[in-house]
Amino acid sequence: MKKRRYYGLLLVLLCFPFVLWGCNEPNLDSEIVKQAKQTLKLPETTITDLDLVTELNINGKMVKVAWETSDLAVINSEGQIFRSETDCTVTLTATLTYQKASDYATFEVTVLSLTAQEVLDLAKDSLQIPVSTTVDLDLIDSITIQNQIVSVTWESNDEAIVTKQGKVQRSYEEDQEVTLIANLSFQGEILSVTFEVTVLAYTPFELMEEVLEELAFPTVLTENLVLPGEFPYGITATWASSDETVLTKEGILLSNQAGKTVSLTVTLSLRGVQMERTFYFSVKTAAHLLLNRLQDFNESNMTNLVKTQDYVGLTEGATQGEYLSEEFAVTNVKSLVGSWSAETGSNRTVELLIRVKVDGVWSDFLSYSVWGLGLQNKGQSVASGNNVAKMSYDELIINNNKYGSFVQYKIILRRSSPDVETPKLRLVAMALEIAGYSYPVDASALPDTVDYNVPQLNQNIVPEIGNSICSPTSVTMLLKYKGYSFSDKDIYEHRYIAGLAKDYGHNIFGNWVYNVAVMGAMGEIGYVKRMYSLDELRWHLANVGPVAASVKGNMEGLYTTNGHLIVIRGYKYIGGNLYFIVNDPNLKNVYYEYKASTIQSVWRNIAYVIE
Repeated sequence: MKKRRYYGLLLVLLCFPFVLWGCNEPNLDSEIVKQAKQTLKLPETTITDLDLVTELNINGKMVKVAWETSDLAVINSEGQIFRSETDCTVTLTATLTYQKASDYATFEVTVLSLTAQEVLDLAKDSLQIPVSTTVDLDLIDSITIQNQIVSVTWESNDEAIVTKQGKVQRSYEEDQEVTLIANLSFQGEILSVTFEVTVLAYTPFELMEEVLEELAFPTVLTENLVLPGEFPYGITATWASSDETVLTKEGILLSNQAGKTVSLTVTLSLRGVQMERTFYFSVKTAAHLLLNRLQDFNESNMTNLVKTQDYVGLTEGATQGEYLSEEFAVTNVKSLVGSWSAETGSNRTVELLIRVKVDGVWSDFLSYSVWGLGLQNKGQSVASGNNVAKMSYDELIINNNKYGSFVQYKIILRRSSPDVETPKLRLVAMALEIAGYSYPVDASALPDTVDYNVPQLNQNIVPEIGNSICSPTSVTMLLKYKGYSFSDKDIYEHRYIAGLAKDYGHNIFGNWVYNVAVMGAMGEIGYVKRMYSLDELRWHLANVGPVAASVKGNMEGLYTTNGHLIVIRGYKYIGGNLYFIVNDPNLKNVYYEYKASTIQSVWRNIAYVIE
């Protein structure tokens, strides 16, 4: 009996600690939460973000803390504050949880209003201006700080570099320093902030890239290219051709190269830096213009002639020499105008003769007569002995409504004696009128405005012959554009040129061929060209230069003409409409802008070219 009581008492004693522990566990969790609550502190007032902890370590026990706010617009649940013009009080509630125990802690926190100075300081800290720039600056006119708007005005110590609106003007040569001042204004208080900014100069690469972006050529070549040696900003250029027998490094497109491909490489140089760009072309020789330039003259077809680097001339001791061209295959040619560029004089001359083949039969060689600068050159209108074609003033016309299939020219150089300087031939051209022919030109890359400063001359101020000298007046304007002056020859410079260009055989001043021969006799490259569209004319104006154009008809009611020459010096668009800029020698003021529709109507598609 005593032994049972002993065992029972022992069992009770052994179980007592477990019972005691099991009964006190919730009280221990609550005690941990209570201790955590006691350690949780927040300021009564603040001007900075609050540290709202999410866990508290109580003797190795991690108590979780979750926060709620009575006004998210003032203090959010992460403790970020948003100050305003007035003090704002917010109730923050913390929920503390450990195991199964939890409790709440409530805090009243007042977010103090921002002072004007604090707003300005914060606005100052938010301003970001780069220490150097190559682009316009974003100079803002206001800054929002905690829902408060700060006004900003700017000053620049040099608006030629950076304006107070932030517009940057970079130098092409050197970096530039500028001082910008931001004046921050809030509630009547002002804070000025100074920034030192370096505006970086354009680099040589940037400048050369800009030039290259503007440098455009047609991908299909039909005429010579203008290859500048100098560009803005002091950039120089050298050119190289992949095939000088097709296209020279000077941009000269050689004859009879249709179907060929060629490339040009330009090397730009600026301040020791170089950049290259290569342009690729295919060649489509214009069917309506046959040009033989110096490079095209075949020495095996010369008699008593020699080809130098600058011209074709008579051999030493020879007083006459001849060049016979190849036979050029053509299609549906109704008429043609031959012309030449050669330095001549009263004792050294050239004579161009042309023949055509029609239905397998060649015409005679029909001559433009012997021509020399300063002679009374006499053109003649004659027919071929077999009536295949005829020379009519300046045009070779195929008879009987038929068409030519081949053309060939012969040019004869003469001088009065071996000791006289040789004539110097540089070019022969044939401008073809082709039935049913069109010649599309890609005008999409042409500039919107082209205008050459061609000197202006009125033909009608010249006594007696003024109403007849539109052609030599136009030639005079082109020559003066090239830098010539004839004021030492005559008070009326165009009267002097008229005497040189006159066709004394027909007693006219308007022989197209003789007029361009004057330009060639002075060392220029000049020839007659037929064009087939206003786009082709615009392309020539943009890429070669001004021309003298033959017109016939009503000139916008100003006058009507049966035949007249004007200088077309450029073109422009006004209100989306195309106008051609003209020096019209028949107008008192000379300068005029004709509608494109007028030029389309009156132009005879013939032009005097001076390169």
